[in-house]
Amino acid sequence: MHNIELISGDLTYHSNGASFKFVFDNEMALRRERVFWGEYPYYFLSREDTIVLKAILGRRSAGTEFDSQDVITIGQAADLDWRYITLRAERCGAVERIAPALEAITEA
Repeated sequence: MHNIELISGDLTYHSNGASFKFVFDNEMALRRERVFWGEYPYYFLSREDTIVLKAILGRRSAGTEFDSQDVITIGQAADLDWRYITLRAERCGAVERIAPALEAITEA
């Protein structure tokens, strides 16, 4: 059973008896990416935070593992901050959960 809670800006994901907390903090806010659509700015998670979030969620659709595929595609960027990815995974309590996704990036 999967369950997602969004409380005070933190996302807690419950999956098969385990819980992972994705904390939206100042460091994440500083790393967000700003994209303009016309004159309006839109903010997105950094690639590193997106990798960690998608690796935790590991969602599937129509027989495909689309989060896993996204992690591999995003992970192919040459300038990722791997130290930050590891730190963020530790803060989320998800080092073991995301390890297979990070291995898939290095094997791609």
